[in-house]
Formats: sequence, C-alpha cells, structure tokens
Amino acid sequence: MIYSLQSLRVVFALCIFFHHLDLFEAGGSCGVSFFLVLSGFVLAAGYGERAVQPDFSWKAYMQKRMVRLLPVHWLTLLLALWVHGVLRGEQLSAGPLVANALLLQSWFPWYGYFFSGNAVSWYLSDLMFFYAVFPLLMKGWGRVHRKYWLWGGGGLLLMVLYGLFQTRLPELYGNQLLYIHPLFRLLDFGLGILCYRIYSRLRHRSLSSLQTTCLEGAALLSMVVACLLYSWVPLNATYALLFWIPSAWVVLAFALGEQHGGRISAFLRHKAWQKPAAWSFSFYMVHLLCIRMVDAWMPGIHGGMRIGVTFLFSALLAVLLYEFFERPVSAYLRQRLQKAPKK
Repeated sequence: MIYSLQSLRVVFALCIFFHHLDLFEAGGSCGVSFFLVLSGFVLAAGYGERAVQPDFSWKAYMQKRMVRLLPVHWLTLLLALWVHGVLRGEQLSAGPLVANALLLQSWFPWYGYFFSGNAVSWYLSDLMFFYAVFPLLMKGWGRVHRKYWLWGGGGLLLMVLYGLFQTRLPELYGNQLLYIHPLFRLLDFGLGILCYRIYSRLRHRSLSSLQTTCLEGAALLSMVVACLLYSWVPLNATYALLFWIPSAWVVLAFALGEQHGGRISAFLRHKAWQKPAAWSFSFYMVHLLCIRMVDAWMPGIHGGMRIGVTFLFSALLAVLLYEFFERPVSAYLRQRLQKAPKK
C-alpha cells in the first residue's frame, strides 16, 4: 500500500466537500479526477498481473469489489430516500430508484437519474463499470504494450478526438456526458493504469530525496494552477480535461516519492493520516446528505458556523458508518466469500 496516496484521499474528499458547500468551485472536478486516476493506478497495482492469468476469476474479483461498495451504497441510498422524502418532500420515481440500486444511474444522461438518490453515488456507478472492464483493458494492454507506436499513437488520437468533441459539444450537455458518463470518464481511469505502468518502470531508478520532493511539490503546484485556471477555461474543459495532467502527476509523484524518500509523502505517511484515510469513503458517501440535513434543520445558519457544523456532522457520521457498518460488514462478507465452495 502506498500510504501517501491513501492520505491524499482525505485532501481531495475535502475538496469535494467544499465544492458542495459552494466554497470551492473547482473542488468537484479536481477531486473526482484525482479519485478516478487513483482508482486506475491502485487496481493496476493490485490486479494488473493477476487479471491476465488464465485462472483469473472475473466473478470472484467482482464479488470482492461489490462487497467493498454496495453495502455502504445501499445504506446511504436508504438515508437519501429519507432525507429527500421526509425533509425535502421529494419523491424518487421507480426508474431512478432501480438505476441507483443497481449502480447504473450514470448511464442515463438526465439529471433526474444520475443525480437522484444519494447524488454522489454516480461516481460508484462509473467505478463499477471500470472494475468490470479492467481485465479486458489489461489483456488489451498485454497485446500492445511493447508496440509503443500503436498505443502511443492510439492514445494521442483518442485525446485529439476527445478534444474536438468537447469543443463542439454544447455546454448544456457537458455535465452529463464529460463529467458523469462512464465511457468518457474511462479516460481518467485508463490514465491511472498508465501511471502505474510508468511508476513500475521508474520505481527502481536512482532518485534522490530532493528530486522526488521537488517532483511532489511541482505536482501539487500543477493542481493549484489548474484550480486557478478553472474559471478561465471553457466550461467543457473543466469537467475532466483540465485536471488530467495534474491528477496523473500527483499520483505518480507521490508513488515515486514514497519509494525514494520524498519529504511531502513522508509527512503524509504519518499514522495520524491513516484513520481519516480509512474514513474518507464513508465521508464522501454521507457528506452531501449531511449538508442537506443541516440546511433543513438549521435554515438560519450561515458562514463559518454552517461550515463547522456540517463538517463535524459529516465527520461523525462517517466515523460511525465506517466503524460500525462499512468495516464489519465488508469483513463478514469477505469471510463468507472465502468460505464459499469453489465451482
């Protein structure tokens, strides 16, 4: 496990939190891009070699992924139904409810689907698709990874086509396609896989602590610059394209930094970060619902008081969700899968 990357989950989860509080406009895009690139990197690190083996079981692999995501998703979906139905007087129709339950909502390019229920779970819908196709991506990579002209030229062509599409796409449709739709966000995930391939080639190179620290600092600076440019670039570019290079740079820089003694990654490896990193998924899943609950219960609260109360409420609920539901339920289900007879 690369602990500094796990710790960065906390930072980017907070970016998304402040975005939903309308305090950091770029926070949603930079946070989502980072998490998608990181997911591709982590999955390539954990399953890249196994996924191409003849005895690889796609079913067992997907069961492990679902055990990680579905229990928390379903529980927070129930909470969302209560928040929207009781506190806000909104009803979720059967179509979006079924799509949410099956994590298919991001495939439907309508706000009433992909932002229904617990709105942030559209990310899980994308992630489940990426998990499903990951073995195919790795097998395809295995066939062409030494044909540099093929994957290099193909990747460049794909980026050019994406750039042309996003410049011609009406901004009205940018959010539901460029930001939400799995087929478009697959590029972020694939970029994470590429980052791991580069990392696997560079991690044994001789790099000094100073070099990797500078690389980490430059990566963070690139993310800050992208956030500053957020309001100045075309809207469609802000959904993903603007943050591809910074997100990939951050993931690669901190992976190498932990390997070669980078000072910033050493700070992020401190044990004080590890518990918040473990809670970050639960925090992501409940924070928007907490914002809506606080706004419904305390409509007169504003400014710093609203931020503080909402953050404390989100953090407390995330800790309770992780310690008393996410962790024990996942452990129980993993144990059951291990005991299940092999077919």
